[in-house]
Amino acid sequence: MKKTLQFFVALLLIYPIGILPAQDNSDATANTSVADAANLSWPREIKDDEHTVLVYQPQIESWDNNLLTALAAVSVQTKASPQEEYGTITLTARTEVDKATRLVSLSDIKISDANFPAKSDMKPDYMKILSDHLPLGMNNISLDRLEANLAITQSAGNTQKIQVKNEPPKIIFSASPAVLLLIDGNPAMRQTDETNILRIINTRALILLDQSNGRYYLSIFGKWVMSTNINGPWSMAQNLPSTAEKIKETLSKNGQVDLMDQPGDDIKQNLDKNILPAIYISSDPAELLVTQGEPQFEPISGTQLLYVNNTSSQIFVYTPTQEYFVLISGRWFKSKSMTGAWEFVAAKDLPSDFSNIPETHPKGDILSSIPGTAQAQEAVIANTIPQTAEIEKSEANLTVNYDGKPQFKTIETTTLQYAVNTPTPVIMVKAKSYYAVQNGVWFCATAPEGPWIIATTVPPVIYTIPVNSPLHYVTYVKIYNTTPDVVYVGYTPGYYGSYVTTDGVIVYGTGWYYPPYIGQVWIGEPVTYGFGAGFAAGCAFGFAAGYAWGGWCHPWWGPYWGYNGWHGWGNQVNINHMNVYNNWNRNTVISNGSLKNNVSNWQGKNLKSYEGSRNNVFAGKDGQVFRKDGDTWQKYSGSNKWNGLEDKGGRDTGWLKNQDISRSRGESRENSFRSGGDGFRGGGEFRSRSGGFHGGGGFHGGGRR
Repeated sequence: MKKTLQFFVALLLIYPIGILPAQDNSDATANTSVADAANLSWPREIKDDEHTVLVYQPQIESWDNNLLTALAAVSVQTKASPQEEYGTITLTARTEVDKATRLVSLSDIKISDANFPAKSDMKPDYMKILSDHLPLGMNNISLDRLEANLAITQSAGNTQKIQVKNEPPKIIFSASPAVLLLIDGNPAMRQTDETNILRIINTRALILLDQSNGRYYLSIFGKWVMSTNINGPWSMAQNLPSTAEKIKETLSKNGQVDLMDQPGDDIKQNLDKNILPAIYISSDPAELLVTQGEPQFEPISGTQLLYVNNTSSQIFVYTPTQEYFVLISGRWFKSKSMTGAWEFVAAKDLPSDFSNIPETHPKGDILSSIPGTAQAQEAVIANTIPQTAEIEKSEANLTVNYDGKPQFKTIETTTLQYAVNTPTPVIMVKAKSYYAVQNGVWFCATAPEGPWIIATTVPPVIYTIPVNSPLHYVTYVKIYNTTPDVVYVGYTPGYYGSYVTTDGVIVYGTGWYYPPYIGQVWIGEPVTYGFGAGFAAGCAFGFAAGYAWGGWCHPWWGPYWGYNGWHGWGNQVNINHMNVYNNWNRNTVISNGSLKNNVSNWQGKNLKSYEGSRNNVFAGKDGQVFRKDGDTWQKYSGSNKWNGLEDKGGRDTGWLKNQDISRSRGESRENSFRSGGDGFRGGGEFRSRSGGFHGGGGFHGGGRR
């Protein structure tokens, strides 16, 4: 654990971003870019005509929902007393997080306590000086540094852990290009507008049945293929029904299907020769593992492991037992062969060699799924940070569409009921008390049809919805605070299906299969398999998942993944870098963690990076001030005197050593946090949980909103 904490602390914690001085000076101008501002280092010097305040890098004490508490060492100089006086402060602030830009905006910054060991009589004066000046240097900070610093407080130990289900999916292996399409349960046929033509509605693929000849027709890769059996084999279509193209155009236009019409170069070359990839259809949870030709094995130095190097899937062989291990949706499965029966392996029971894979190895990203590794703990910490927003009450609106009249079903082990025939999660708490979530915001109403207004509280019973319920994911959306005009809200990645298991690692999906609603429309529920979700290199400790079938809000709900291991079908999206609040218009979301403070905020102030000293001064938990001078720890005793400390291996000294490591290793991993995405785009009309919101270039496919 000590080594793990040291690793995290080495990532550093906070640097201000977007903090720009209004006055012209040598450090920055009003035109300084965000990138330039991000390079300003600690400690931070803030000056006015009378005072010079030096703020050293803060240390997080706690981060509970959207309330942050931190310690920081400071020094204060005045014209009347030019001698620096050191002290410590405890500050609190409300945080607004934007995971897409990786920024945290602090507001309502308050100094709750201060300690100046040599000038205790000056505490009231120094408190006022700091209260006037400190907020100017603490408004926007790096989310990545905050996440890393949480390791010091071991806040991950308080992380909510759930008992997921780990039954193996159907695992299909192919040594040649292949595509997997999922049907959500038994095929559900519905009449199209064309005579004799039925469509399977509970899949994102376009599959038609011509009743006149009993043939199935599938649109894929810009071609039509056919089969007399839904499970294949499939061949190039001949004698295509004359109305097929018309149906295709209509369904594609309104977003009810995904035509999968952008194959990779290798598939395209084969298609030009009328050579189809293997097409697998599954109505059960399934995953596709594809290699480019027969598997090619390569040893991992320092271990007894081999890995398959001609696939993007995570496939390993442990040579002492000759067993295959695969990592799927954060879960490990093993078998004696690639085609054999697979069984779940708890991450804690893996051969120890897995934890010895070098971080820099091509397969080093699997360390996030190995308990006890620094990467696994870092992933857990990232999974605890909420995406937050400030919502204008008067601007937030909700309309719920049902397939017919509202139909409700009891949520097991609770007194709650939920509406099954709408893509919106609607919960009946009791008669005339309904709650719903849209885009990370809670609404309430006295009737299932509305009218809906933004909620300011959520009944605690909703947060008891169990993991085996398809609505479990709504328990990760919270309301933090309200005012007469705004509501402060947020959600953690569980809203997208990223969960911490009892093994202390992150997995994707609960593992439960939730039967869909099928009426005139198909409304799919969250799924765990079928989209190739996993930690990917450079994804900054968040699950990446293909969103080809993914709901507009929930990219993990997908019916097929890839057509080979090298070309994922749909983009890979990092769950921890999304911001669903971007789906609201700017009048609704007042702020969501992005840069809030412009140059005008700094009139009459001068903020700069203080480059004349190492960032080597720390706030002790006892209110004392410490610094590292070479290899020696020193304690401040006043009047610019520092007394050496004897290192007896005590707890405080060990904590100080961790702090020193965090500062001295600089920004060695900063770039690893900078990947991200555009968040969600899109819009359109509700169709079903099978279609989510359609149009506008948004995420296509199924999933409850």
